[in-house]
Parts: sequence; structure tokens; C-alpha cells
Amino acid sequence: MLLFVILGVAIAITLFIVFQITVVRPIRDLRTDIASITGSMDYSMRAQIRNQDEIGALSRDFNTMLGLIEANNQELKQLSETDPLTGLFNRLAMDKKLQQAWHLLIRTSDPLTVMLVDIDYFKAYNDHFGHQQGDEAIRQQSSILRGIFKRETDIIGRYGGEEFVVVLSDVNEEQLKQSCQKILLGWEETNLAHAPNAAHPFISCSIGAVITNTPGDASIDSLIDVADKALYEAKDKGKACYELAVL
Repeated sequence: MLLFVILGVAIAITLFIVFQITVVRPIRDLRTDIASITGSMDYSMRAQIRNQDEIGALSRDFNTMLGLIEANNQELKQLSETDPLTGLFNRLAMDKKLQQAWHLLIRTSDPLTVMLVDIDYFKAYNDHFGHQQGDEAIRQQSSILRGIFKRETDIIGRYGGEEFVVVLSDVNEEQLKQSCQKILLGWEETNLAHAPNAAHPFISCSIGAVITNTPGDASIDSLIDVADKALYEAKDKGKACYELAVL
């Protein structure tokens, strides 16, 4: 009788240990993975698949759900940073990119350039031809900029309305002037008729640019302010031209 009791206890202990190893521990480990991922909100992480049973299947299902969340988050991030009309960065994203470029170039001491590009007499064009044609003009400006600034480090965005911003690193003054000329030439080659009441017969743009060889001596806000003043100087000179400031 005692032998049966001992044997029963041994079997119970063995079953308990097996249950702990095969069920409780994997569930506890999965719970730890889930808590770590949800706590960090890093949905690129994945739960470790330790078993090839139902718990392993549960881990795989959880990882599949994480993949969907990660994809949705990336899509939402892209939508939140992208101008829907042009596909360029929007103002919110450009403000972030400007800060990132500025901090990077402070460390490298490379030149930093900020350009503001504005379509001339856009309101007259938009009022005369309608919003659809106005949108096409904005897309055309986007296309011109994309065709010129192709380096991975070049940052282009729509800053609002008909105004665009370009951020360049490691560009000298002469290269900047050439880029400005290419932008102006892009509209000349487009040969898009303007509104009858516009001062120019064809669509053009004005450019205000600032270049600094010492980014650490200026703030992002001050660079944008200088570029904005240069843009207004270009407008005052008759538009379809550029003004360059060097700091």
C-alpha cells in the first residue's frame, strides 16, 4: 500500500514538473515578452517562439498581430509626415528634418543651406484657372525640385500653400547658385501660361536662400528667417529670380 502511495506521489510530482516546464514556464515567458513589447511600444520587436505546440502557435499569432500593428504605424507615420498633393514632406516633417540636419552638421561642421521657393503670382493663377490647375502647378514645382535635388541627404518639403523648402548639406555658394538657376530654368522650360492679370506671361518662381559654413552659430529659426527675407527681396526685385544670403 505504501508503495502505491509513494508511486502516486512520484507520478504527481513528475506531472507537476512536466506541467510547469511545458505549460506554465512558456506562458510566463510569453507574458514577459508581451509585457516588454507593450511597455516599450516597440512593435518591431517579436515574441520568442520557444515551443511547437499551442503556446508556440499563440506566440506566432501574437507576432503576426505585431506585424500588422507595425505596418499600420508606419503607414500612419508616413501619412502624418507627407503632403498628400505632392508626396513631399509636409511642414511638420520638415521642421523635424531641419532640426536633425542642423544637429548633424553642427558635429560635422559641413555647410548648411536652407532654400525657400515660392510660385510667383500663384493666387492670380489659382483664381483664374481654378484649384485643379493650381494643384497641377504645385505638383509641377514639386517635380522640378525633385529633378534637381536627388542626393540622399537632400531634403525637400512643401512648407505650405505654394511655398517649398529645400535643405542641403555640404554645398558651397557656387553650387547653390547653380541650383537656383536650375530651378528658374525648370519653369522657363515648362512654359506654362500664367493668368492674364499676372505681371509675367508664364509661371515662374522666386527663391530665397541662406548658406552658413558654421551651423552652430545660428539657430534653425534664424536661418529660416534669413531665407524668408531673401525670398521677399527676390519678390521685390520683380520675381522670377533668387536672392542668396551668406552667414
